[in-house]
Amino acid sequence: MKKLAFLAVGIICIVAIGSLAFVLTQKADFEFSNIRHSPSKVFAGERVTVSVDIKNVGNAEGSYDATLTIEGTNVETKTVRLAPGEEKTIHFTVRLEKEGNYTVKIGDKTLTLTVYPKLFKGAYLEYKVEGIALIVPISGTIRLEIIEVTDENYTVSMTPIGIPFLKPETRTYRKGEMALSNLSIEGMEYMGEENISTSLGTRRALHYHQENVTKTGTTKTDYYIDKDTKLPLLMQSKGTGFWVKIEISDTNMEWLKR
Repeated sequence: MKKLAFLAVGIICIVAIGSLAFVLTQKADFEFSNIRHSPSKVFAGERVTVSVDIKNVGNAEGSYDATLTIEGTNVETKTVRLAPGEEKTIHFTVRLEKEGNYTVKIGDKTLTLTVYPKLFKGAYLEYKVEGIALIVPISGTIRLEIIEVTDENYTVSMTPIGIPFLKPETRTYRKGEMALSNLSIEGMEYMGEENISTSLGTRRALHYHQENVTKTGTTKTDYYIDKDTKLPLLMQSKGTGFWVKIEISDTNMEWLKR
């Protein structure tokens, strides 16, 4: 009996030690993959989302504090909890104000994020102009082209093509101020927000309206200004003996097409 009792105790001890060893060897282990950013091309001042996949390749549930690092600086940390074999995607959204190349890291994964300038020499906007003035048809374009960019300002040349009553001119704007954004809406009635179809796609626009009554009749004018960029998208004016429509038609600034 003593031998049997001793054997039973020994078996219990072995099982207990084995169970303890199994518990002690259970742990979560995390693996990162597929770091990427969206949109694929990022412009200064835009929001960009950096994502990475994380998987628990261990044999126990656990948590991981994932930190987004940009140029060696911790920007944000998110905690993710995963069961064994479970995989999730972590998203971080940031805004980078200056152009350049940035080293971005989450976990042990890195990527180089290139931020392109919004304004650059050779960038242009074109507006299509059509209408009638005293039975004379109006048809042409207005081209705005950036001819110089400094740290604080940029200079735009305005070239009318096929519009006899407009002359070429050059203006300088502050960074962050959109060319033509100084079109006066003073005294105009704000009509609200509208979705309008343009060559840049469907845009959310701020609509302003004005009516001027004179002895010769009433002139009605409508401005549609892009809500996000304050870029004039469309201007229409109609009065006695004339009407004119100026509408954005082309640009090589890709960020405006989003």
